[in-house]
Amino acid sequence: MTSSAQTERPALRFVCAPSLFGSEQEFPALAAFVFVAIHAVAIPFIVSYPTAAAVHAILTAAAAILFSFAPAGRKWVAYSGAYICGCEVLWRMSHAPLFWEFAKYAIAGSMLISLMSGNVRRFPALALTYALLLLPSNIKTIAALPLDRAESEISFNLSGPLLIAVATVFFANIELDARDFQRIFIAFLGPVAGLAATVERDILGQTKIVFSTESNPLLSGGYGPNQVAAVLGFGALLAALLLVYGARTTALRFALSIVAILLAAQSALTFSRGGIYCMAGALLAACAVLWRDPLYRRGIAAFALVAALGFAIIGPALNSFTSGNLAERFSDASLTHRGDLISEDLSLWAQNPLLGVGPGMAKAWHLTGLAAHTEFSRALAEHGLFGLAALVVLAILAWSRFKDARDLSTSAICAALLAWTFLYIGANAMRIAVPAFVFGLGSATFLPALSGRFQLSYSDDEVRSIH
Repeated sequence: MTSSAQTERPALRFVCAPSLFGSEQEFPALAAFVFVAIHAVAIPFIVSYPTAAAVHAILTAAAAILFSFAPAGRKWVAYSGAYICGCEVLWRMSHAPLFWEFAKYAIAGSMLISLMSGNVRRFPALALTYALLLLPSNIKTIAALPLDRAESEISFNLSGPLLIAVATVFFANIELDARDFQRIFIAFLGPVAGLAATVERDILGQTKIVFSTESNPLLSGGYGPNQVAAVLGFGALLAALLLVYGARTTALRFALSIVAILLAAQSALTFSRGGIYCMAGALLAACAVLWRDPLYRRGIAAFALVAALGFAIIGPALNSFTSGNLAERFSDASLTHRGDLISEDLSLWAQNPLLGVGPGMAKAWHLTGLAAHTEFSRALAEHGLFGLAALVVLAILAWSRFKDARDLSTSAICAALLAWTFLYIGANAMRIAVPAFVFGLGSATFLPALSGRFQLSYSDDEVRSIH
């Protein structure tokens, strides 16, 4: 697609560079549809059988590790990581006989093998610094608990930061074009479609649902609403980003709009507000960056119109289905228990300023006995000043990646990914692998096929005429 601009020198023209769906990087719509449809049909059956879910998980992790040994397999490791992120909640939901942090270690392990098997041209030292700063306080957990429990608490709380460090280094050594981003997004959307289908099946199978204004496991497949809502909301975000970034055909725009709206609606129906809030915050961050380019404003306006129409149609229906409780839930601005947990975490930090109380130990001091829901306060309570330093390093990492973005398109993608990450860990710590993977993805090198909305272009005759 080419547009002309009038200048003082007619030899100069502006050429619209390929967007995420550019003509040089055609979106494999049929393959994507088949992939998503297969998962929407198969996943509800797989998660009904813990053994089948475990086999699926092990085969998926094995494939990721095999890709990591291949000389040209680094991109396939990225695709596999996105797929595992989409599957993690499904495996947990199925009660598959897997250790809790299986997905995080599968992704981190395949990335580490890939890095060791190939060239490492860039090594973001801050990523390693971030992870190392969280280690000194481990001594407190080890001293306070039996070794097996200490190992479990450390693994639960530090597997997320470990994956952030590994994913940041991994993606710093990979170059992604438009087709690669499409594949990463679709690799995640496949299992998320399966998650949505599973949740919907369980809702339809309920003989009676008693609605309230609290998160409801009956509306999230019988599993934790916070995690289910977050994954569904992130899926809606990816579909929306693909839409805003220039889907070329009306059919594709329509399909992506439907996917985004349905996933967002399913996320809202869990009554966990985080999924919608994180998605909306990430979209606003991307749109704020893209709005500076007039050519993107039309796409943003179109998406906003579609979103408004979707909300106007689906919102009242969902609210009626929930007897009015959904609107009441989302009109409630309270932090539920998070405000109390943050206050208690800050009190613990004041009492243990240097090392904190150790990873996993803060919940013993919480009145509710709950683990921290906010990574920022958790880092302070359990890691002390070292945790504060780690958070500062993480913020510097994020800012440097955003600042180094080549152009508006890249900046918008980084803004969306980083905003979603920080919003999620601010509400749910690092319960799942997605935020760590997404943070790392922001460190990837975007090739010109993705970056750049405009480029200057001259024909040979025009170059000669200029000279």
